[in-house]
Amino acid sequence: MANLSQSLSLNVPSKGVPTPANPNAVAATAAAAAGRAGANKDRKMASANQLLLDLSNPELRENALLELSMKREIFQDMAPFLWNSSGTIDALLQEIVLIYPVLHHQT
Repeated sequence: MANLSQSLSLNVPSKGVPTPANPNAVAATAAAAAGRAGANKDRKMASANQLLLDLSNPELRENALLELSMKREIFQDMAPFLWNSSGTIDALLQEIVLIYPVLHHQT
């Protein structure tokens, strides 16, 4: 153990669970992971914003609705996000009005 570098050696506390010798390395690793999580969240929000823009285009609306429905578990705040975005409710109402005659004749 004496031949190991400081970064590779482990301190074993009294409970027998190994911990890294350098607590700053643990903090740096946690900060890097948080930074990646923040970047990932920004990427998800950018894709959600693009899908909302796609909802306003009738040619892209079907695909945008499909993508949003598949990603609803990823975005915890999807409902308020949809409600508060401009034109989204109008686009969803247009879809309902367009599909209603098809559904009405089937029953």
